[in-house]
Amino acid sequence: MDEHIFFLDLDIYVGDIGKIWTAEHTVLTATIIMIHLQELLPDTPTTCIITDAKPQKITSVGCDDKYKIGIHLFVPDVFVDVATHLKIRHYLLVVISASSPEHIGCPLPVGGDIDKDAGFPLINPWSDVIDKAVCIKPKLRMLPATKASNCFHTKEEKAELKCGPKKHKINLGRKYRVIDIIKYNPVDDEFQRDASMYEKYTNLDEDPAEVAKHAKLVSPQPP
Repeated sequence: MDEHIFFLDLDIYVGDIGKIWTAEHTVLTATIIMIHLQELLPDTPTTCIITDAKPQKITSVGCDDKYKIGIHLFVPDVFVDVATHLKIRHYLLVVISASSPEHIGCPLPVGGDIDKDAGFPLINPWSDVIDKAVCIKPKLRMLPATKASNCFHTKEEKAELKCGPKKHKINLGRKYRVIDIIKYNPVDDEFQRDASMYEKYTNLDEDPAEVAKHAKLVSPQPP
């Protein structure tokens, strides 16, 4: 059966509580997930490339303002098939929902419960946060690509923007930036920044040739 690199696509909705989601919240969220993944792989020190898009404010009629945060996590040293990918997702849902079902972005607990006040109230359930569809049909944007969508412009907008007459894609932006790269250190029993990879991949040139050269990191062929 075909294998692919293990990754997760997180779609997070949080309430507007008067503070801003930062890169630190993204790293804390990723680290908690990786701690649980590492529990499944005691003999494989895992690495995680953490990327996110800037928080997107969403205003719905009759609802309070909320923000959407998109996070992509790549684990380049773990390969899975679809069945295993789904099993790992299910395991993560069980353990994370049990420990922090209604809050996200909280500091790691030290000998006690999580500090919910330091995080954000989570609007959508964890079963929606960890996208199932990409586990079944594994594909994810490469670093640091923007988001594409089918053209949704009106006839008048298409004329003004000179859209093509046939169905085509448009660029929505929302580029995923590399926030951090962490690796499990079995000696210290914790995740730490991988300094060499961090230096290399947090300063990706946006030139297409340069991006393509580095994309092999997150889309290699299984050994």
